[in-house]
Amino acid sequence: MASYSRAAQQWATFARSWFLIDGRMQPPGKIAALTVVRLEGKHKPVYHALSDCGDHVVIINTRHIAFSGNKWEQKVYTSHSGYPGGFKQVTAAQLHQKDPTAVSISGSLLCFVLFSCS
Repeated sequence: MASYSRAAQQWATFARSWFLIDGRMQPPGKIAALTVVRLEGKHKPVYHALSDCGDHVVIINTRHIAFSGNKWEQKVYTSHSGYPGGFKQVTAAQLHQKDPTAVSISGSLLCFVLFSCS
């Protein structure tokens, strides 16, 4: 029983904190790298791949992210619904115009730990 209480005290010591990341003039890959480390909790000494010990992250100014070169027109995000004819392609400019926060980092996250992949 003593080891259980010690573990509970250790987890209380490393509580979740909030991080604010400014996305103004930052490339999405750099934002993703910073965010994924915080969301997965890899910066904490109690990190384990199967435990959810990450922090909360808020990204502001996502409307003003920066792609280098012609990536606004050349970068293509693809999805498939699983049905025949369900393959969709959207350029970064179209996706950003529809919803500026939709250029996401979900491809960098671990599916089984943080969210459902279905």
